[in-house]
Amino acid sequence: MDLKDNKKISSKKIADNSELNIPCRNLGESDFEGWLMKKAGGHGLKPISWKKYWCVIKSGNIYCYKTSFESSADYILVIKKFSIEDADEKKKIAFRMKPHEENSKSLIFAGDNETDVKKWIEMINLVISGVDISLKKSNLKDVIPDYEERKRLYSSKQPIKERKQYRASAYIAAEKETTALTGGFNTRRGSFNPQVKPLSNTPETDD
Repeated sequence: MDLKDNKKISSKKIADNSELNIPCRNLGESDFEGWLMKKAGGHGLKPISWKKYWCVIKSGNIYCYKTSFESSADYILVIKKFSIEDADEKKKIAFRMKPHEENSKSLIFAGDNETDVKKWIEMINLVISGVDISLKKSNLKDVIPDYEERKRLYSSKQPIKERKQYRASAYIAAEKETTALTGGFNTRRGSFNPQVKPLSNTPETDD
């Protein structure tokens, strides 16, 4: 799919084309973000190629930029106008976004690894289901122990030192800003240090 096709997609999937002009850093805190490759070509005489984009989920949309420093998005997709499914691609771990609108072509995205792709599918499905996936709530979920863990940690028989250490580590984890994922930079905070977002929702516990 070439740039002309991209523009056609963007004009159909967003309410106002002026939204394309928003710089990536001005989106504020994202719901989810990271690098994805989008399949292009493969029809007519055009060879298949994969174009890399910095993709940001924000307010129910996916904003696609060439890099996380861009002043405008290449296109924007309204997530609820698509369904999502696995895509069978050679040498790629990919998923397909299929538009509900008839006669519209599906978009195929691939990630660097299976873990990343599963996380993207999970997040997109949450948006489709109407679930709030804001990062702060997601971070809190990462540090809140389940019932059995809470019972163990806050038991009167549990050493006070261990309980204090757990509460301290949970507080630090909850305070961390995670506005960037694997492969990108924390551009909206003006930092050039790579920031890696944990991909697991498993609570961190002290051994």
